[in-house]
Amino acid sequence: MRDAASNIRPALSHGIREDDTIAPPKEEWFERVLELVPADPPGRVTREYFDELVLSSLEEMRADYYYSVKVWRCRLKPAETHLESAFVA
Repeated sequence: MRDAASNIRPALSHGIREDDTIAPPKEEWFERVLELVPADPPGRVTREYFDELVLSSLEEMRADYYYSVKVWRCRLKPAETHLESAFVA
């Protein structure tokens, strides 16, 4: 397990760029998440804090998507690279 993690870390940091090698997450995923968020802040939560929280959650979701794809691609065996096309722009 430790060997696998040491092989993945450099690729995650330097080997796979998000801008042109990984397809962006589908916008409909974010839209579906936003449908679950209430329109108004609950209780005594301010609108400003509520909006910040929602935005940071969406940014975290996007970052998690890219991280997950990078990990998945680093763990692919050469014979499985054809599966990669689903995530490559």
